[in-house]
Amino acid sequence: MIRVCPERDAVCPHGMTCPYALDRYSCKDGWAACGVAIADRKQALQELLAKVEAGRICTDAIIAAFDEMADQVVCLAAFDGSLDAAKALHDAVLPGWLWGAHEPKPSVFRVYVSVRSALRPMPFTCDADNPARAWLSAIIKALISECKE
Repeated sequence: MIRVCPERDAVCPHGMTCPYALDRYSCKDGWAACGVAIADRKQALQELLAKVEAGRICTDAIIAAFDEMADQVVCLAAFDGSLDAAKALHDAVLPGWLWGAHEPKPSVFRVYVSVRSALRPMPFTCDADNPARAWLSAIIKALISECKE
């Protein structure tokens, strides 16, 4: 069993015992708000985006948004600031998409992701004080756009 929220032990919704301990990402919103009960992927991604942008995350939001354990692990590592993890997640969930980054102001990183197209669609962008977290947010925004209504 892993400890996800301060008051409760749990196994991930897929029935697997997750291989990483995540006490430091305890949910401040209570167990029900973590995302375990969210059946809609778009809603799960929107919940995860809100948590990432607020700078606090819990494992249940990640598990609800990503089916693959490998994606869940790299999502968490990207939240923690790993650019390698952010790139791995990008390659896994948005294969063939373009990405780029720059620093418009000191200590502010802007990352964009865009589908490869001759039509040059608007990219999904995010600014953050951590480039990996900005990239993670941009990836999640792109995934939300890919969800069917």
